[in-house]
Amino acid sequence: MIALASKAVSSGPDAVSMGIRAPAWADSRACFPAPHGVKVAIGKSMKTELALICGESNEFVRMTVAAMRPLWLLLLMLATLAQAQDYTYTTNDDGTITITSYTGPGGDLTIPAAINGVTITGIGGHVTAGSFNGAFESTSLSSVVIPNSVANIGDAAFYNCTNLTSVTIPKSVTNIAGFAFGECSSLSSITIPNGVSSLGDRAFAGCINLTNIALSTNLTTIGPWAFTDCSNLTSVAIGEGVTSIGDGAFAGCSGLVSVTLPDSLTGLGDSALAGCSGLTNIILGKGVESIGNDAFEGCTNLTTFAVPDTVTTIGDGAFEICSGLNSVLLGQGVTNIGQGAFWNCVNLTNVTIPDSVITIGTGAFSFCTSLRSITIPGSVARVDQGTFSWCLYLTNVTIGSGVISIRQDAFRDCIFLPSITIPDTVTGIDSGAFGDCASLRGMYFQGDAPGVGSSAFSNDTGATVYHLPGSAGWGTNFAGLRTALWLPQAQVTNPTFGVPTNQFGFTISWASDKVVIVEATTDLAHPSWGPVATNNLAGGSSYFSDPQWTNYPARFYRLRSP
Repeated sequence: MIALASKAVSSGPDAVSMGIRAPAWADSRACFPAPHGVKVAIGKSMKTELALICGESNEFVRMTVAAMRPLWLLLLMLATLAQAQDYTYTTNDDGTITITSYTGPGGDLTIPAAINGVTITGIGGHVTAGSFNGAFESTSLSSVVIPNSVANIGDAAFYNCTNLTSVTIPKSVTNIAGFAFGECSSLSSITIPNGVSSLGDRAFAGCINLTNIALSTNLTTIGPWAFTDCSNLTSVAIGEGVTSIGDGAFAGCSGLVSVTLPDSLTGLGDSALAGCSGLTNIILGKGVESIGNDAFEGCTNLTTFAVPDTVTTIGDGAFEICSGLNSVLLGQGVTNIGQGAFWNCVNLTNVTIPDSVITIGTGAFSFCTSLRSITIPGSVARVDQGTFSWCLYLTNVTIGSGVISIRQDAFRDCIFLPSITIPDTVTGIDSGAFGDCASLRGMYFQGDAPGVGSSAFSNDTGATVYHLPGSAGWGTNFAGLRTALWLPQAQVTNPTFGVPTNQFGFTISWASDKVVIVEATTDLAHPSWGPVATNNLAGGSSYFSDPQWTNYPARFYRLRSP
């Protein structure tokens, strides 16, 4: 131990104390006997002398101020050597050193730029099999200033420094490795210097009191789970230039309210923002091509979401349990909607699936209990297992021409679905596909009878299967339901029926793209039917009106197919 104190040799009024402050246990007015102790006394009078006691001999050595310079250099070197004792380090290939451990007292620390005259360029550490071995890992630091000489902050370098509230990272740093500041639970803010281009895995994971992050403007990669469980983080500005956000990068950041992802971003990792329950607004950049599995799972306060046209894939569970989500706009580039992508989005009422979509995964919209209407484009080959199961309030379903199969439980427990039209491209309906659809009354088939599972319509006792004249494979019963011919109908209860525009008319409904001929006669007792109009039922309906109706005392109409 080295102790420095001041002593005035002259006792006159011009004698003052100066120099380096002594520790509290030292007598600042006199030298003292102490093993291996050193004291310096400096006065202001003409007789100023330096008193030095060294060792246990109590012997005084006196010298003039002119002789002080070499001693000061010696003392400074001794102090540096004492500080060096707090660190162990390794020598790098370029002759610089990397700190590998710290044994000092903690508290407020300024790391030196050099030890024994050798420049410090790294703060080391490594993680193996769940074991953390960082230079300052689990120490009692309360603040730390990293010197401008350091370029690399290694794995777990400051991991689990739970008392650390402040970190100054210099502009010289280019790399912040995995777990570097993980579980620093008292850290409240951090500035990542512009020299850093990537953040390692879990670099700031578990920093639960982190409220503010200033990211490097040159950042390109945010590593997996980099800020996971930073639950008090309220906002983050992700700059242009970031191309990748890793799995779970901001998962569990429940305090986040708004996030804007830049156009430079091409991919959003699995669970990237999962569990951000406070998130109400997110803008996805125009360069994003894929949304990872579970990317927004459990973002319960997110109400709307627009997927840009650049996105081709929405991963499994990407929006599952987003219970506040009520509207989703899918871009025209989306080709794949993953399994359970919108599972249990209980307030989702509106979603439009674009014609670009090729696959919709198992259970993609299952338990979307508020969904009212859905159109499945013909670009989708099959409606997969449980895709719309338990969509309790689904009342309108349009299945596009091009769909080949309807898989097991696809529409199970859609209890308010009153009817559905099956296009002629469908060749198979699996067991339970429309099971327990208690309100189902009509199933309208546009083609020949498809293959069907034995319980495809289980408990749909009030339903009738309608098929077109001339179609094949139909009997009096189909998978336990009665059958009947499906014929064109004049919608007499529709508001268009009657004379709304000075011409008698009505809406005709039947199978989509069918042709219906309207014929008329003036006498039902001795009818002479003649064609009045030919209607093409694009979309399954067409409006007919008769401009000549006032020329007859009475006129009767009938519908037929060519």
